[in-house]
Amino acid sequence: MSHFEFNGALYSYYVQEPEEKLLERHAFAERMVGKAFRELGININDYHVDGALLNTAIIRINQRKLHYLMYHNGMKINELKQIAVFSYWVLRLKPIHRIAGGRENINEQVVMNWLFKANKLTSKKTKQAQNNF
Repeated sequence: MSHFEFNGALYSYYVQEPEEKLLERHAFAERMVGKAFRELGININDYHVDGALLNTAIIRINQRKLHYLMYHNGMKINELKQIAVFSYWVLRLKPIHRIAGGRENINEQVVMNWLFKANKLTSKKTKQAQNNF
């Protein structure tokens, strides 16, 4: 099995991040969900976001990051791939649930919002890099 160094320690398997880092990532994910709701013009009070399922999706991103370190010669996963992995797990786990009268396919709409925004930001960065070249 491959080994990799992370934060000065040698690993050969997934180790969960410290609780405070996981809480930071959870708060960021909740802000991402809230921002998507605002941009889509949807009332967030019509939905419940399952924190445990959101944490599972965050842990899956961390596992993918460490997978890249282990099996791709220390390569770090880029932001776009992190968004894609998170989106995949949100679609799979469906942490956003309707409470009353909301849209049925809300998880899909939120993910599409994230992916379109990520694509737009990536294309802007690419254009800027091409202009600077």
